[in-house]
Amino acid sequence: MQITGVPLSELEAISRDVGVEFRVTRTGGKWIRGRIFPDPSKRNGKKPVPYQRSSPMAGLKRKVWAVCWHGHRDWMGAIFRRFPDARIKTGLADYNGIGEFLAKYADTGDKEAGSRMYPAIVSDLCFCEDDSVIFEPEWFDELRAIRDARTAV
Repeated sequence: MQITGVPLSELEAISRDVGVEFRVTRTGGKWIRGRIFPDPSKRNGKKPVPYQRSSPMAGLKRKVWAVCWHGHRDWMGAIFRRFPDARIKTGLADYNGIGEFLAKYADTGDKEAGSRMYPAIVSDLCFCEDDSVIFEPEWFDELRAIRDARTAV
């Protein structure tokens, strides 16, 4: 993923606040490139850590060391709360500011991530507890308020 409009120190702080780890893969020019991973400090034996993704292969819920769709959504939402003009490019979408994030994020959860034999959608590949996965968290109202205040000017 590529991010611009956010200092690296802020990306790292936001990641800690959300409970994920941001790893830089490359910097240069105005873009920071990196990936987010589950927080390794939250490992507890064989239990999945918060926001840990599962594999779509073989129809089994196998843990992989990657962040699920909900974790990406929450992390990007936290970035846009503090940096409404940030731009984040992922393999699923290009969010140029808070308005595009609010308009596009939900559709990315329905993207196909499995195979013909074991179909799966991105938002289902996780170990998040059913009652903790809210498709639109309460803090989205705060994002809308930020967007609306910026467009009213």
